[in-house]
Amino acid sequence: MDRRTFLKVGAGVAVMSPGAVLAKDDFPNRPIRLVVGFPPGGQSDIFARRYAERVSPLLGVPVVIDNKPGASASIANASVARSTPDGYTLSFATSSLILYALLNSKAGYDPVSSFSPIAIVGETPMVIGVNKAKLPVENLEALIREIKANPGKYSAASTGIGAIAHYSLELFKMEAGGLDLVHVPYTGGAAALLGLIRGEVDLFIETLTSMLPYSQESGPLRLLAYCSDKRASYAPAIPTTREAGLPGMLASTFNAVLAPAGTPAAVVGKLADITHDVMSKTAFQDEIRASLIDPIADSNPVSAKDYIASNLEKWRLVTAKAKISLE
Repeated sequence: MDRRTFLKVGAGVAVMSPGAVLAKDDFPNRPIRLVVGFPPGGQSDIFARRYAERVSPLLGVPVVIDNKPGASASIANASVARSTPDGYTLSFATSSLILYALLNSKAGYDPVSSFSPIAIVGETPMVIGVNKAKLPVENLEALIREIKANPGKYSAASTGIGAIAHYSLELFKMEAGGLDLVHVPYTGGAAALLGLIRGEVDLFIETLTSMLPYSQESGPLRLLAYCSDKRASYAPAIPTTREAGLPGMLASTFNAVLAPAGTPAAVVGKLADITHDVMSKTAFQDEIRASLIDPIADSNPVSAKDYIASNLEKWRLVTAKAKISLE
């Protein structure tokens, strides 16, 4: 989407929404709080801080990071959903926005109706990796063939029940024709990765951020397929799941900037316009890619809402088919 089209979309949203008349011409005139549902120092937190540093000068006010970790970021997301819809409290959300709500009726928010999206700013596809010593297969086709020939023999890690790694595993099992894999949920990504490296489990579907360093020639892991339509620019040798014959195996986490539902459309439009300016800068895109995140520059409030809604429906179906539950 080019700049002119983007602005027309934003303008259209502003005109259609009656909330636009409530927007103040001087927005913003005080600091904006960007709530992150994870502790300082993690991938999402670092991205949020880099984003805040770049939008702050364009907005003319400080954008302050407010870390509210806990309960798969639901504490952060619920607090933003309940905040005054004036543009001064935003969420820097991830896929946990959707997954937690699917499994928790008391999440405190609805992923679609509780928010006015600003933009999807990043996406991080998952990658399918195996322990080379325990599962010495060279490609995804061979992996699926081996698992089908030995039902129940192999195990797969996740970062916990209901996490994106767990959902990605269940999607993989479905798309591959109903694989019989033993699910081993760990208490977090570091523990699951260590379990794979040690050979406690055979397979793990996780982001490249943690897997890539251990997949070099002498490393214990082999990365078989990138769960995306296009190869990763930072790991171009890894084929996509589409190339590997499993086109429906598309799984990723995302980064989204959200305002509370009811935020005036003029405020949403201004935040979206500035976000578009920041995300369109080549230097910033390169910086984000260096963190193994795919930057998204062409998102807007309409497409972001559609993106979240479609992801919600996709993972809702997986929840039902795989009978994912916290009980």
